Amino acid sequence: MSSSKRGVARKTTDGYEVVFERHIPQLQERVWAMLTEPDHIETWFCARVDIDRRLGGKMVEHHDHVGVDVHGAIRRWQPPRLFEHTWWFSDRQEDPRYSVVWELFPEESGT
Repeated sequence: MSSSKRGVARKTTDGYEVVFERHIPQLQERVWAMLTEPDHIETWFCARVDIDRRLGGKMVEHHDHVGVDVHGAIRRWQPPRLFEHTWWFSDRQEDPRYSVVWELFPEESGT
């Protein structure tokens, strides 16, 4: 897959998949912390995040600027390499089709 700042969108049998690939000049552990520790997430993400950092743990993204909470549960948790969580809006029941996967690979220049 080529590295595209816009990402790649594909139709799948269950819906759609959007993939973004980024090369970050930081150690894998640092990038992991930025994705999974609330104090670090606040520096780059548009919401406050409560996260129970473990397999099966719950997540809530508090998008205070628009008054919306986005809920999720951690499906895969393999520090510092793989983190997958579901997400759904407000009081709707979880839909297992909706998930976000963060996968980190060490490189000579970072992650």
